Amino acid sequence: MARRSKPKEIAHATVADLDAKGRGVVKHEDMVVFVPDTCPGDVVSVRTTRKKKNYYEGVLTQLEEASAERTEPFCQHYDDCGGCKLQHISYGQQLRFKQKQVYDAIKRIAKIECAAYEPILGCSETTRYRNKLEFSAAPNRWITKEEAAGSDSFTQKNALGYHIAGRFDKILHIENCHFQPDPSNAIRNEVYAFANLHEIPFYNPKTHEGIFRSVLIRNNDKGHFMVVVMVTKPGESFAKELLLHLANKFPEIKSGQYFINDKLNDTVYDLQPHLVSGVAELEQHIGQLRFKVDAKSFMQTNTKQTIALYNVAREYAGLQGHEVVYDLFCGVGTIGMYLAQSCKEVIGIETVPEAIEKARENADANGVQNIRFETGAVEHVLTDEFRRKYPAPDVVITDPPRMGMHAKVVEVLLAMAPQKIVYVSCNPATQARDLALLHEKYDLMKIKPVDMFPHTPHIESVALLNLRTP
Repeated sequence: MARRSKPKEIAHATVADLDAKGRGVVKHEDMVVFVPDTCPGDVVSVRTTRKKKNYYEGVLTQLEEASAERTEPFCQHYDDCGGCKLQHISYGQQLRFKQKQVYDAIKRIAKIECAAYEPILGCSETTRYRNKLEFSAAPNRWITKEEAAGSDSFTQKNALGYHIAGRFDKILHIENCHFQPDPSNAIRNEVYAFANLHEIPFYNPKTHEGIFRSVLIRNNDKGHFMVVVMVTKPGESFAKELLLHLANKFPEIKSGQYFINDKLNDTVYDLQPHLVSGVAELEQHIGQLRFKVDAKSFMQTNTKQTIALYNVAREYAGLQGHEVVYDLFCGVGTIGMYLAQSCKEVIGIETVPEAIEKARENADANGVQNIRFETGAVEHVLTDEFRRKYPAPDVVITDPPRMGMHAKVVEVLLAMAPQKIVYVSCNPATQARDLALLHEKYDLMKIKPVDMFPHTPHIESVALLNLRTP
């Protein structure tokens, strides 16, 4: 448990590494200190702020000597936002850090042998790579460090941007984000200006008062955009006027929709979207496949790198055309349909009913006839009855959420004993935990990190497990 302690000053320390959150690792005497905004190779002075069980947290007080891998952040919001927290580190060093994170998880957490550690696959585009961003509204914006140090009064308190880490009620107003292609910034800034011009109350998550809650901006590979506004009931006319205004101003917007949300949370799965302009869905291509994406859809947010990720999974699966493939945590069925052309049959399982409904629609639209879907938590669906209904898998593709696989899923996989398991993960630690459990019957043949999110600490990885010969 974190606790306040008397600050300790450390000078002339070299940053040795990065932790899983992208913080620099400083080792001094018997102390390990995690320090944001530092880069391996930096020589720094730091001050500790919190003591935890096995380490300290600290802040950078002076950069005494910059690492050769340190770069100048390119975003004006870098000091306050925290979204792209590795901007100050060269992309090559980011890739080395992420690769090491995956490898270390296997060695330190799984503690199993890996036949081949494959090099990380980086992104060809390190900015403007996302196809979806969501911006929250708030009536009391976060005051930046520069503003706090100045003497100007703050006449505009509304914000449309990102949550400050650890603060559900504080939003950093964003003027220019480098995550999404243009005209994403212009659309968001126009939304902000329109709401302020019409004196629309921004939603306060503390008091639950206000009208304008958020805006979601999607784009596809054709340069088409979808804008989805969330308002409380009194804001319905505002949402309609705003979306019509945006459609007239930005020809790239092919879909304008809104949600009415009077709940205390921002989830949309139980809400009905209302179409104001254009079409209800955008079409997104992954390879030769076409996927319909609506206001609620979940898909990988880096489309180009998703294709690269799926190519690694397909290579690892080594499909010859006769195999039965189970696609666990299948979402809207993207990876299963991507592999279906190379195997006999795919059975996908997903918890969210809306995702399965969309998966079936996408399969029909693409003429993929050798794929079937089941709805429910994977640990509840993979029953004896399910295994009597469907043929046994030769290959299992599993792409679980960050928490990894439920222990019951691991048990069922060990009982089914498919010849191969391809494990796609967004969390090296939980992937390593699960691989250790599967090691009872499986050998880890290879693992490959895939960078989906440049300038952030997040990393995906693909692992191939082969059933051990008795």
